[in-house]
Amino acid sequence: MPSSFQGAQVLYSLEAKLSRSMRLGKTAYTNFTFLSKTDKIIPPSMEPCSGYVKKNMKLFTSGRVSLRVNIDKAVYTEGETLKILAEIENNSSRALTPKFTLQQMQIFIAGFSKNTVSKRIFKEVGEHIPSSSQQSVTKTLGIPLDLTPTLFHCGIIQVQYTLQVYLDVPFAKDPTVIIPLTILPKTIGFEQMTQPSMMMGFEPYGNNDQAGWNSYPPPSASGGYPPQSAFGGYPPQTTFGGYPPQSAP
Repeated sequence: MPSSFQGAQVLYSLEAKLSRSMRLGKTAYTNFTFLSKTDKIIPPSMEPCSGYVKKNMKLFTSGRVSLRVNIDKAVYTEGETLKILAEIENNSSRALTPKFTLQQMQIFIAGFSKNTVSKRIFKEVGEHIPSSSQQSVTKTLGIPLDLTPTLFHCGIIQVQYTLQVYLDVPFAKDPTVIIPLTILPKTIGFEQMTQPSMMMGFEPYGNNDQAGWNSYPPPSASGGYPPQSAFGGYPPQTTFGGYPPQSAP
């Protein structure tokens, strides 16, 4: 089931009804917030992510530029700090400015129709990179505490996030690196899942042999009883029918 979502709204409520003979029944209900399980999604996204782009300049700018972006992971919780390392090689004829944005996309699906709404969460501007130079730029960005988490397991509504780092080139298309991000709620369970130390111990996707919290030791035989010495649980007979062998027919 998808998590609760306060946009087009995915809501969950619990209802209790009291039925009484010869009298009017009573009904009570309350709303609650539901968080979907993401244990099959998190492990692959805990590894470092990177992106690379290069561009040959034309028209009002000549030369070539390249941009490489590195982050330590692709999963963050609300309020967590996002650390970005951008390696920029500016071999163009003008100074360029790196810019960092976090984009949100809300996708609404109805049958074969799809509508996408994009929203910029924040934008940060770096220092100018002079012409014919190379620089490594480190940027630290804070994920807002009230940001809507990524929405999983919903067939009609999707909420996705991307980190976009680009070089602002006047009168031309900006070279841009786009890295998908997953934003999780700020709860104890999800915060522990996004810690770098949690990279150790993750099993491959779909490993059903890993012991869970509700696992029991395997029984010694089917049904949990010790193995029988023979079918039916009785000691084997000396001959068919259980009688000792005869000395003659």
